[in-house]
Amino acid sequence: MSIDTVSINLLDRDFKLKCPVEEIKKLEAAGAYLNTKMQDINKGGTTLGFERVAVMAAINVAYELLNLREEKEDQSESVNARIKALHDKIDEALAASHLELPKPLLGEQQALDI
Repeated sequence: MSIDTVSINLLDRDFKLKCPVEEIKKLEAAGAYLNTKMQDINKGGTTLGFERVAVMAAINVAYELLNLREEKEDQSESVNARIKALHDKIDEALAASHLELPKPLLGEQQALDI
């Protein structure tokens, strides 16, 4: 695995980070996302220090992450419930179809045994 250095700009400050080459695009996207969040907080009108803006942005991003995880869990539970309901319907249909099958005639049964 090859490691490279990436420059991430947050509120006009550059941060050098090392990461695997195959992860560079994701890290750059994460940096751009965080920079946007920090810029949004900085536009609030009050003058805040860089660290305070960074902490507020981190809390906002963590909050978003937790909400997305919760939504994913809810969707997963919903999908699992739907799958179970469909599985139960299939079992019921199969059970009902076995009850309705005609019994083979004696000659047909013998033909099947051969």
